[in-house]
Parts: sequence; C-alpha cells; structure tokens
Amino acid sequence: MKRSFSLQRKYRALSAPVKASYWFLVCGVIQRGLGFLTTPIFTRLMSTTEFGAYNVYLSWHNIFSIFITLNLAAGVYLRGLVKYEEDKRSFSQSMYTLTAALAVVWGLVIFVLQDPIAQLTDLSLGYLELILIDVFVCSFFQFWSAEQRVDFRYRGLVALTLIHALLQTAAGILVVRSFENKVLARVIVSVGSDVLFFAWLGVRPFLRKPVCIRPFYWKYGLRFNVPLIPHYLSQVVLNQSDRIMIKKLVDASAAGLYSLAYSLASVANIVNTAIVNTLTPWLYRKIKEKDFAAINKQSIGILCLVAAVNLALVLIAPEVIMVLAPRSYYEAIYVIPPVTASVFFIFLYSWFSVFEFYYEKTHLMTIASVCGAAANIALNYVFIRLYGYIAAGYTTLFCYMLYVVGHYYFMRRICVQKLDGLRVYNMKAIILICLGFLLLCGVIMALYGSIVIRYIMVAALAAAGIVFRRQILAVYTRIKGHEEIDQ
Repeated sequence: MKRSFSLQRKYRALSAPVKASYWFLVCGVIQRGLGFLTTPIFTRLMSTTEFGAYNVYLSWHNIFSIFITLNLAAGVYLRGLVKYEEDKRSFSQSMYTLTAALAVVWGLVIFVLQDPIAQLTDLSLGYLELILIDVFVCSFFQFWSAEQRVDFRYRGLVALTLIHALLQTAAGILVVRSFENKVLARVIVSVGSDVLFFAWLGVRPFLRKPVCIRPFYWKYGLRFNVPLIPHYLSQVVLNQSDRIMIKKLVDASAAGLYSLAYSLASVANIVNTAIVNTLTPWLYRKIKEKDFAAINKQSIGILCLVAAVNLALVLIAPEVIMVLAPRSYYEAIYVIPPVTASVFFIFLYSWFSVFEFYYEKTHLMTIASVCGAAANIALNYVFIRLYGYIAAGYTTLFCYMLYVVGHYYFMRRICVQKLDGLRVYNMKAIILICLGFLLLCGVIMALYGSIVIRYIMVAALAAAGIVFRRQILAVYTRIKGHEEIDQ
C-alpha cells in the first residue's frame, strides 16, 4: 500500500512533458498491441488470399497518403506550431485548407486516370475512393494529435485514440464474420470508424473566429515538405513494397503469408520504437551539449539489449505463428528472422540519422532513403521471381543494411564538417554486434525443428536479463532522469 502511494507521489511530481511522453508511449503500445492481438482472429476469419489482399490495400493506402497530404501533418506542422506560435490559429487553418485542396486535386486525378491507376494497383475505383476519403479524414486527426503533443495535452488524445482503436477492432471482427466479401467489409469498417471519430476534427479549427487563411503558410508548408517527399515515400516503399510486389509476382496468398510474418516482427518494432522515442530527445540534448562520450558509452549496451529482444522473438517464432494463425500460414516462420533483423537495423539507423536531423542535413537523409528504396524494388523484382515470396525478407534486410551504411556515411560527413572529424561511436563494437546478431538469427532458423535447444537459448537470454537488470534500469533512469531535470 505504501509503495502504491509512493508511486502516486512520484507520478504527480513529474513535469507535464514527462507525463505526456509516458502516456503517448503507453497509447502507442496499446494501439499497436491491439492490432497484433487480433491477428489470430483475423487469420482464422480470412483466408491467406484475403489476408494478403487486405494488407496490400493497406500498403497502397500508406503510399497514397504521402502524395495526397504531402505528409503536412508531420515535421512541418510541428515546426510551424512552434515557429508561428503567435499566429497558431491562422497557421493551422492554412494547413487544414491546403490539405483539403490537395485532396480535391487528387480526387480529380483518380477520377480522370482511374483506369491506369487501377491497372497499376489492382484496386477498383471504389477502393481508391475509400483510400482518398480515409487519408483526408485521418489527416485531421494527425494535425490535432500534433497540436496535443506540442501543448502536452495527453488526456484527450489518449482517450480518443484508445476508444477508436477498441471500437474499430470490435466492429471489424463482427462485420468480417458476417460478410462474404471479407476484404471489403474490413476496409469499410476501417474507413467508417475513421470518418465517425475524426471528421469533426476538420471543422474544429474554423469554429473560432476569425478565420484567416494565409497563402504564405501554404508556401511555407510546400517549400518545407515537398523536398522531403522522396524521403517519406522511400520509407514507405521500404516497409510496404514487398507485399505489393509479392502479390504482383506471386499471388495474394503469398502476400498474406508475408504480411503475417511482418505482423509478428512488428512486436519487436514496438519495443524498438519505444526505446527510440525515449532516446531521441536525450540524443539531441547530448549533441547540443557536445557530450559525445555519454552517447558512445550508452550506445553499446542499448544495442545489445535491442539485439537480445529481437533474438527472443526469432527464437519463439514457430510457436507464436501457431497461436496467431492456422496451419496454412505456418511456412511464414522462415520470413520472420530476416524481417526481424530488418527491424533491428531500422533501430540502428536512428543512431546515425539523429545527426542529420540535428544539423538540418535532410537532403543527405533523402539520398540514403531513396537509394535504399530503389535497391529494394530492383532486388525484389529479381529475387521474388527466382525464389518466391520468402526472398523478399532477405532483400529487405539487405536494403536496410545498405540504408544504415548510407546514413552512417552521411553522419561521418557531418562529423567532419561540424565536429572536426570526431568519431562518436565505437564502430568496431557495433559491427561485431551486428555480425553476431545476424549469425545467431541464421543459427536459430536452422534450429526451428528443435524446440528444446531454442528454449534453452530463451532461458539463457532471460537469465542474462535478470543478471544485468540493474545496469539496464540504470541506463533508462539516467536518460529519463536527465530529460526530466532539463524540463
């Protein structure tokens, strides 16, 4: 009881930014966790072909969202809310109306070019219209969410996000069970719930007078974000193009198997993203303070921790797949090691890209991203045709490794220009960790038929976590504690 009161006092003593960061983290984990936890239900309600078709729809949805909204609700909006704080209302109204204008333009493009677009995407006009509506409505939520984060108002955001996720999931299960066209049913539930929960957010900025839409802010948003479109698009291509190309070059059933493996790998990504979200403000602060010794000191331990978490997922993949899906999905286990390894390299990339963001060298980031995405498309085209859908996992892993190398190269250029050639990280140790991680992934995959050896390895990882728990907690406490003190 005393411990409970002590925790409450500690929580109340936290600053608003720190409280908000915790709740945003919890909200993100629950939201993504719901998608993962309902996977066993949808894989049993939908065939591998239907499951694949729905995930390919989601891939095209994510690609179209970049073009339709230009990602205006991302970095440019956050930056503008701070930069134009005294004229925040006019800035918001201008960004909302610019997004609406872009949606109208893209609506006309889709209508006029519906045949070639349908041929490219394998989506009918109805699905394309649903994507347009959903992207437009979801942009309202993304703008509003950015406003809440800037002002550290987490209660309304957390409540709306979780209620929406819970009701959308429940409605999706009920409707998919009831309708014969399960792909269309799931899409309609998704779009319908987004319209129901988010449409009103598009009206909210215009309820308070005066309404002042300034072309200057349109120019500012376009000038900032248009050069970043190749970067944003490349990230989506790296994450989503596999499923689209598998459906094109093999079939929707293979895309479904690959999508299930990606769903499982997303569990590791939840953990990795949580660590990145905690680390990023700390990394920015240490760069600002030029305390690069602290960055190097913490990097190896954190990278080992992330590697261990990702390896644990690879170790138990066969059993998790049996829980997540019926036997018809089982061969997806052989995609999980390379896809999970890709997630590990996505985490590693964040250590290097933070320097590109901090020193505003976003053009370098775009070069690395575009090269990685182009290589992924080319390699997928060759190797999926030769070896089937499992090859996509390995091409993705190879491209993320190139991605990391590219961002490291550009980080080194920045260090030469800005930091007198300082070597921030112990790259020999990082390379050894990466090689060891990849080797263990290969060994574990070879042991998928031996459950005893794999679970001995799981026990060894768990024991290591217990032995080093104080060191792990100390690293987290130092990072979060430093952040709280600064606030």
